[in-house]
Amino acid sequence: MAEVTIDSIKELRERTGVGMMECKNSLIEADGDIDKAIRILKEKGAITAAKKGERTIKEGLIGMYLSDDKKLVSIVEVQCETDFVAKNEVFQNLTQAIANHVSITNAKDAEELMTEKIDGGTDTIKDMINAAIQKLGENMDIGRFMKFSTDGFFATYMHFNKKTAVILEIVNGVCNDETLEIAGQIAMHAASDKPVAATRDALEEATVVEQYEIFKKLTVDAGKPENMVEKITEGKMNSWYGESILIDQKLFTDNKITIKSLVDQISKISTKDCTFGTYLLFNIGKK
Repeated sequence: MAEVTIDSIKELRERTGVGMMECKNSLIEADGDIDKAIRILKEKGAITAAKKGERTIKEGLIGMYLSDDKKLVSIVEVQCETDFVAKNEVFQNLTQAIANHVSITNAKDAEELMTEKIDGGTDTIKDMINAAIQKLGENMDIGRFMKFSTDGFFATYMHFNKKTAVILEIVNGVCNDETLEIAGQIAMHAASDKPVAATRDALEEATVVEQYEIFKKLTVDAGKPENMVEKITEGKMNSWYGESILIDQKLFTDNKITIKSLVDQISKISTKDCTFGTYLLFNIGKK
């Protein structure tokens, strides 16, 4: 049996382009024989995956998991090269399986997530991605992923193409069919109107100050009376809130209905004052 050294691992990596850990494991399996280790990597599809990994990935899908009680939600971005592959059932099933796993992982980043096994199986997520790369012939990777929990409930929306998703937390909300329907309307609205934040309090102070200064300068430059500048600027800010903040917007399907009135309905049903907590508008490839 040949010794597995750091030099042999580096040589195998240089010859195959495969990650250090996979090289080490294949060398151990091959009793230190580099040529045998290469055959093992080929059988597992790791070399092909590594070569494809050099290609650009601009497409992909969003996977999302929501627990039955609506108190836990997870989301993941799985990337590929073309929309054609993104529409493939194999890729869609892979994306959903990873999203389900994200709901229970404590992985800090995609690299750590890749090493984990799903449902107590023997294959890691990286193994599953490599198998999909072999089958579909495109480079794939995991982008962003996260999970959230709440004492209220989550409403979610996924666009039909699975490239836009919304997660919206209803703080203090009681989850039932009626509140879920109302909150679902709001989540769908958020996907359409793309508010920058759920509430005014959720905005960073620097963002508010910057926007105020912009409107103030525009007002001054327009030659408005000095004693009216602050009032006009405040009016512009309120208009901006109405366009940019979820709670201040009007429902995209009926501008006679305010989002605030829908939250009030949820509060009435829940017999508690409800508000928005976590709000995430998630688009493939857009931070």
